[in-house]
Amino acid sequence: MSIKVNSNTGTTDTALSSPAIVAPSQGSAIGDIQIAENATGGLATGSAITVSLPAGLVFRGTPTVSLRESGGAVLNTPTVSSGTVSFTLAVASTSGKATILVSGMAVDVSPGFLPEGVTSAALLTTISGPNPGVTPASVQNATIFTSAAGPIITSVAPTTAAQGATGRVVIIAGANFANDATASFGPGVTAGVSVDSPSRITATLNVALGASPGARDVTVTNVGGEQSTTKLGAFQITNKLPTVVAVTTGPLAHCEVQGVTISGTGFAPPTTTPSDLRVSFSGAGITVLNVGYTSDTIVTATVGVVDAAPETTSNVTVTNPDGGSATGVGIVSVGSSKCQDAPPPKNTNPPPPPPPPTISGLSAGAGPIGSSVTVNGSGFGSAPSATFAGANNVRVPGTVTGSTSSSVTVTVPPLATTGSVTVAASGLVSNGLTFAVTTPVLAAVLPSSITTNPNTTNQVQLTFSGGRFSPGATVSFAGPVGDVTPLGAPTVAADGKTITLMVSLAAAPQQSSPRDVTVTNPGVCSPPALSGCLSSTIAGGLQVQPPPPASFVITLPDFPESSTYLPSITQVSFARLATGACDPTTKVVTPTSVRLQAQFVTSVGLTPPGSVTFSIAPSALAGTATNENCELDPANPAKDFSIGTATLASQQVTVPDSGGGVYQTTLFSYDWGGKVTVTVTGITAGVTATKSQLFPVDTDGDDLPDAYEKNAVLNADVTGANVLNFQNPDQTDRDDRFAKDGLSNFEKYRGVYLVGPIAGGSGALSSFQRLGAGFRHFFVRGRGFRDDPAVPAGFCGINPVTGAPVADATLSSDNPCPAFQIGTAFLSIGVAVHNVTSSFTASTELPRASFSTPAQSTLDMATVVYDGVNCKGSEPCDTISKFGVRQWGNSTLGYTTPNGTAITYGLSTIYKRAIECYFNCHPYQHRINDPTRVVIAPDGTAMLAPITKVGDSGSGGADNGLADSGEATINGQLAGDTYIPGSFAQQLSALDVNSDGCIELPTVADPTTIARCTPSADTAAAPSATKQMAIRSVVTHEMGHLAGIAAHTTDPTDIMYQSTINFTRDGHFSDTAAGLVQIHNKGLQ
Repeated sequence: MSIKVNSNTGTTDTALSSPAIVAPSQGSAIGDIQIAENATGGLATGSAITVSLPAGLVFRGTPTVSLRESGGAVLNTPTVSSGTVSFTLAVASTSGKATILVSGMAVDVSPGFLPEGVTSAALLTTISGPNPGVTPASVQNATIFTSAAGPIITSVAPTTAAQGATGRVVIIAGANFANDATASFGPGVTAGVSVDSPSRITATLNVALGASPGARDVTVTNVGGEQSTTKLGAFQITNKLPTVVAVTTGPLAHCEVQGVTISGTGFAPPTTTPSDLRVSFSGAGITVLNVGYTSDTIVTATVGVVDAAPETTSNVTVTNPDGGSATGVGIVSVGSSKCQDAPPPKNTNPPPPPPPPTISGLSAGAGPIGSSVTVNGSGFGSAPSATFAGANNVRVPGTVTGSTSSSVTVTVPPLATTGSVTVAASGLVSNGLTFAVTTPVLAAVLPSSITTNPNTTNQVQLTFSGGRFSPGATVSFAGPVGDVTPLGAPTVAADGKTITLMVSLAAAPQQSSPRDVTVTNPGVCSPPALSGCLSSTIAGGLQVQPPPPASFVITLPDFPESSTYLPSITQVSFARLATGACDPTTKVVTPTSVRLQAQFVTSVGLTPPGSVTFSIAPSALAGTATNENCELDPANPAKDFSIGTATLASQQVTVPDSGGGVYQTTLFSYDWGGKVTVTVTGITAGVTATKSQLFPVDTDGDDLPDAYEKNAVLNADVTGANVLNFQNPDQTDRDDRFAKDGLSNFEKYRGVYLVGPIAGGSGALSSFQRLGAGFRHFFVRGRGFRDDPAVPAGFCGINPVTGAPVADATLSSDNPCPAFQIGTAFLSIGVAVHNVTSSFTASTELPRASFSTPAQSTLDMATVVYDGVNCKGSEPCDTISKFGVRQWGNSTLGYTTPNGTAITYGLSTIYKRAIECYFNCHPYQHRINDPTRVVIAPDGTAMLAPITKVGDSGSGGADNGLADSGEATINGQLAGDTYIPGSFAQQLSALDVNSDGCIELPTVADPTTIARCTPSADTAAAPSATKQMAIRSVVTHEMGHLAGIAAHTTDPTDIMYQSTINFTRDGHFSDTAAGLVQIHNKGLQ
């Protein structure tokens, strides 16, 4: 668990874990804390840094304070005082940013730390102090639970067991485990339980061979306390069992150490060290010393065979890490041969496997291609190899020119990129250290062709794109001196990907053919690097030429800047067959027109031609948008532009001079993503004037127009940075997927329709949107909500079987049917959610399948159902239960099954009756109008002040929520037989404590202090929550499941948190949950 705060100031403070501990307790271990400088020397010497616990906690001993990364810094000995540990720096960092680790923290938690009625709280440890370089911050490095909360599961490891697995050991971590606790993993799994401590259970599992595969809930029950907890989907039963086919080596010799190769299928790689992939032999006298994994079909084992081992056959069993095993019967034998060398002493442990090599430093942290780098460390052996980072995460081998066991000298290979350098020896790979490649990469010069002014010199700004450009880089041009003259020094972008340079061009250049362009980084090329190791050249990268005698300037008069034009269409419509395919004979595209103009220009005083010819070379994309591909002949799609008239047959038109050498016609576009090259040709005085222009303008030729790539708002990523660049021809923006959701950047640019006719219907497609390249795009439909066109006034929710809306007589202006809303949690992790609920009517839907091949998807869509009839499974509706003084249980509010995967979304259901009961069913609530506590709301009504404790003294247990004995009823509702006034300073359960139609979560101290909320509003001020707010939170949570998050987290700020404690988290995914979200379209990520 990593919690980072204040990352842009003096220090970045991180909690490395957040374990569960119990209150009260002594010597409980809490998570380590890391304090990292954001700049070298940021922390001052002699000035204290303090790490402080909250009130009610003290350190059991002195924590360990050490340097994970020193950067030359030195620490003084820490001192501890009650709940604070302080330390100072003896020497500040000088060679790099220092990172401090505070570890080994054991704390005592006082009995009063958690107030009465509070069952859990986050432990927030504060980093502060007078040191001017430290950024004060608080991080959560533990969660404290009271034993009254019952058992808590925080983690289960390992998380899998195979069908037929026996003796599978699983560790359940958490809190409040009683000595009589049991653990359940569902049908077909028996668990032997050992309660190691209140925070740890060891379960030994035996899985039936016929146990159903798939996700399993893990339940821990404290038997005596009648308390249990369940972690949903925390365990997996797998059904991929291995097979053992043969031993490919010969008979085993009577030898202490020898190798065995086992072939089969379904072998899984080890997940732990020592290896949890196991091999065993049935024969006596055969000992397995080591196991190696080669592939899913090959496993190796190092075995020893004693002299007394019988010369007979033996069974071989391979057990995968998940416990799945298979046995090859009689497939290996012990022969009569013996080792030639004297065996080692008997009864000694086999030698441990050699440790992997370790890199301690590099002779240089940066250098050009071809340069020599010495890697220092240990364990390199006699024949090490070294690799560098390469493109697309492919390792690139370097040439080793010399090595010892502690150093390797290697040449930087041509394909190396900036990244880690690693050394491999004896099949083991070392840690990596970063090496920066300083050889520049020049990919393009923009513009690449320039026409000079014959009457004077002119100045032009050139842009050079590529990578690894260093500050101080220079640009040079081949050809005669004076043709191209740099004006000032180049400007290198901070990311090293572009250089801009203003140049002066001669009026009459001596060379009109293309010339080479070279970018050179500062530095010296030393052998073995070649002399040009710090340079990159594009042959013929720039052409400077005089103007032709006559030409044209082609523009779009309706656009002051032609580069801002993007194609569009006015409308497309067609009929669909019952199969979902379109009837292409019914397709009608109404194009969008734009004026097109050519202005005659001449450098020798020629007269404009009387007329010119406009001809076009358009693209021909199937359909009109990314999710519309209806074509009469899919193998030969219709062209995307016409000229002169709105008919695709018109690809050329002759236009007379309208005066002053100006020629105008009309260009018609039939596709949102089309492109067209317009060529104008005319003849005057025997001279042919011609000019071509591409529309839309695409400077770098990647099929993403400049106007789209420059749209920094549409194409921003989650940090706000534009992921596109209109000047990077080396980057294949068209086919790339910068935000991987199955759609290429070009498909996002071409855009989608959100509304189209249903199968068997007809009509126009509408609600077109271009999609941004910086976000993943998630299309979601809500069914049964207020904005569902199938839900009329007076209805709310649907019957999921029939699809019919459900009547609701309780609806009013204060109690409207909730709308389908999604929290901003997805947006915060770079996922744009498109609510397509309104796309679905009796005659329309979201187009998400090919109109020529309906079995092929073009978009993927998830669905969330507001079920107005049922509750989850066999759970009773319209009731709540009570399992503690202030702990309430409700019917499940939402559920998703199945969870989403990398290629399909799950289905989420929100249970309307459970939601309604959550707000209205309070069978244990007893409120009175205490004259001394009544608060008058702004509307003149009295807000009620409830009692703070209810219960019974029944034989089944005090306050057990059951009608057994000692009960009383208030207005027909079970309330307990004794009124206990209590104290308003104590916290209360989640109830509508002030009778305003909103609930208050998680707990409140004095209900009379809460402002009246508006129950029909989308949100309410904390701690209140409106129904819309609660449903939005549940919807967002369940959408996390349907998008691939199979489990809950223990981060209370996360929308995927394991318990419902408030409805204010729908704007945040934890790092753990965010990494599991899988967004796809066309079944692809």
